[in-house]
Amino acid sequence: MKKKLIPIIFSSFLFLFGLSQGLCAEPVKIAAIFATTGIAADGNASSLLGVNLAISKINKSGGVLGRKLKIIIFDNKSTAIGSKIAAKKAVEENVTAIIGASWSTHSLAIAPIAQKYHIPMISNESTHPGVTKIGNYIFRVCYIDTFQGRALAKFASQFLKAATCAMMVNVSSDYSIELSKVFQTKFESLNGKVLIKQNYLSKRKKFLELLKPVKELSPDIIFIPGQNESAFIAIQAQDMGIKAIPIGGDSWGGTFFLQRGGEKLNIGYFSTHWTSTLTTKKSQDFIKKHGDKHSIDVATVLAYDAVNVLVDAIKRAKCFDKEKIQTALAKINNFQGVAGNISFDNNGDPIKNVIIMELKQGGKNYLKTISPN
Repeated sequence: MKKKLIPIIFSSFLFLFGLSQGLCAEPVKIAAIFATTGIAADGNASSLLGVNLAISKINKSGGVLGRKLKIIIFDNKSTAIGSKIAAKKAVEENVTAIIGASWSTHSLAIAPIAQKYHIPMISNESTHPGVTKIGNYIFRVCYIDTFQGRALAKFASQFLKAATCAMMVNVSSDYSIELSKVFQTKFESLNGKVLIKQNYLSKRKKFLELLKPVKELSPDIIFIPGQNESAFIAIQAQDMGIKAIPIGGDSWGGTFFLQRGGEKLNIGYFSTHWTSTLTTKKSQDFIKKHGDKHSIDVATVLAYDAVNVLVDAIKRAKCFDKEKIQTALAKINNFQGVAGNISFDNNGDPIKNVIIMELKQGGKNYLKTISPN
């Protein structure tokens, strides 16, 4: 009887083992919450490219812990409400983690839901300080506006020798509001003076009426911490004969800025997280592999880094348990990304340099680096 049972037991074991292996081989769901429709779609396309490049490379290498990654794209429709709906759909899909969003306004809507359901979330380029303050499951791979705004103000005051400034603030963008606030505080502490602050909404494309008072006041610089519309403002100011030097934040780093008029600027400056001239091996290898095939910009690189930071945490957690992944993410230290090394502080923010780029007659050139110290 025992001899007859052995083959049956062994066959049952093989069946159950095969079944369990099949279950384990199911792809791991990762949500990518970005805009594929609406005013943010053009810029967000670069972020999605970075996510897809990273996922493709990881899967071709065998995946993570023996399982492939499945990216599920949720369109946030370029709105905060759409971002909240997308986050809820990601919860329903039982995703292991969320990559995104790009715009701070969108991430601020997603983060509370990710925190509530204990889903690790990594934004590639949402710089508003409030994003990671929502909870310990929220991370990012970009510097924050608190540092970016101060760095830009210091650059304007000490490098450009600017004493007066005009500001154009997109009041429908949390990013623009926060960055302008930090910039103004630091600029005034350096004895600079903000002569005028003009508020507008995202959908606006014509700014002549708002720029007329700016021309009359003749400031040294015009600070434009907006989103996709920033290029319209900068080129319209130049066409009006405004001599103020235009300065922007990291949102100017996308290819869409040049496409919407930025390539016509005689001169301008903006902050960014990465440049293709970065000489690290990681960065140069990335450019060699993808530079000729794709239009690579900062958002692409940061999204690529965000995915790889997540994968690094999963490997160190040795499982796909969300809480253990969060713990591993919080311990990220000196991770070598394409855009530089990443070590998270207690808020889930990396301590990184701000790079200043010069826009000159259609070209973008590295100018200088400002460190957190």
